[in-house]
Amino acid sequence: GHNQGFSPEELRVPLVLYVPGAAPATKTYPTSHLDIVPTLLPLAGVKNPAADYASGISLLEPAGRPYITAASWDTAGLLTGERILEMPLAAYRGGLKVFDAGYLELPGREAAALSPLIVKFQKEAKRFTK
Repeated sequence: GHNQGFSPEELRVPLVLYVPGAAPATKTYPTSHLDIVPTLLPLAGVKNPAADYASGISLLEPAGRPYITAASWDTAGLLTGERILEMPLAAYRGGLKVFDAGYLELPGREAAALSPLIVKFQKEAKRFTK
């Protein structure tokens, strides 16, 4: 159901996008709803780099990124394709949890391998807050 976690069933949402003049394509890398605005605004004539106004990247780019993010009311998820790191956004939620691609929880020590991505995520999450 809605807002229950970061399982593939909740995150793999199909998207069909028609861009006049663009060749049909299928993306095999993970994408995010955060990528929709950086895809559409340049098509509407916006010249600023997407990083000025969004955390996503254009779906018209040839390659993705090492992780995408998702969020619920009280947790954030960092998704790499092979691993899902669930981070609490409130102290009462406990510590980090790591899941495999099928959303089966892995031992706690798995989170240490994702430390560099956690730092990148924290920096990006602060960009649009004061």
